[in-house]
Amino acid sequence: MALQLILGNAGAGKSHYIFEKIIQESMEHPTKQYLIIVPEQFTMQTQKDLVMMHPRHGIMNIDVLSFERLAHRVFSEVGGEHRKILEDTGKSLVLRKLAEEKKDELTLLGGSLRKLGYISEVKSLLSEFVQYRIEPEDLTQIMEQNKSNPQLYFKLKDMKVIYESFRQYLKDTYLTAEELLKALEDTVEQSRSVRNSVIVLELIGRLLTLTDELYVTMTLDHREEPFQMEAEHQLFYATKKTIQDLKKVAEQTGVEIRKPIMLGKDKIWRYKDAPALRFLEEHIYRHSRRFWNEETDAVTLFAARTPRSEVECISREILKLVRDEKFRYREMAVVTGDTV
Repeated sequence: MALQLILGNAGAGKSHYIFEKIIQESMEHPTKQYLIIVPEQFTMQTQKDLVMMHPRHGIMNIDVLSFERLAHRVFSEVGGEHRKILEDTGKSLVLRKLAEEKKDELTLLGGSLRKLGYISEVKSLLSEFVQYRIEPEDLTQIMEQNKSNPQLYFKLKDMKVIYESFRQYLKDTYLTAEELLKALEDTVEQSRSVRNSVIVLELIGRLLTLTDELYVTMTLDHREEPFQMEAEHQLFYATKKTIQDLKKVAEQTGVEIRKPIMLGKDKIWRYKDAPALRFLEEHIYRHSRRFWNEETDAVTLFAARTPRSEVECISREILKLVRDEKFRYREMAVVTGDTV
């Protein structure tokens, strides 16, 4: 059992590196199972990339899965988990039903839950409760600590009522996506298909003790020290905290921690033909006080009076690229912090 971290800047080739390694090993050990776990939206693209890279254009002993697909595979193999997955729409409907039933017990949130978008906010908060393993008892403790702040106290009280009734409604019948990992943790040790496999994760899971090797890819500037923690406001704090958590679990379970592989020192492949973007990647959100003094068309800034004007501008640019410069829609991405 071994843990191998593969680190590097965005675009440094972390995925390409691990895909090449897994393909080579899968050809040398055709009877061994290799699992690549990626976010749900990247499963098809990852499969395509692997097939294109593979010399034989086939990945017979390599499976690309999301955590949800892995969970369903383990459940079908070992049994024991019969609950249905409750999707976002179902959660919203359940919360609306419970809000109406519990309206007399809600001090502050009773009226707000009927407002447009409020159920979505409550749903997101409940998802975080589940993800961070916060129990109703934890909310009670926080309430006791904030008795001097009535508004916060009663909001927490209302959230506890909704949280408890939501869990009671789902009990023994439904399973939320956030609870899937916990259910997987409880059953994965019984799975023969996972045990002794080689697993590559682009998300983190509790599989260290079951696999021969676990590769984890994470974004970290090549100038950073992986095992040196920094303040929470630092750019790569979340990555380093994940590394520390993995290191702690590996030490507790007696898993070997290999020296991290750091990519990006010599070249960022994604920006090899775009030096301005490489400069931006290296210096944005850092305190280097360096400036790009050359002309470039790789970065364009547009200031608009309204969000609608922003949308219209980017829409015109997309149409221009498609019609006049022969770009394809799949080669573009629109990234926004808030779509509202």
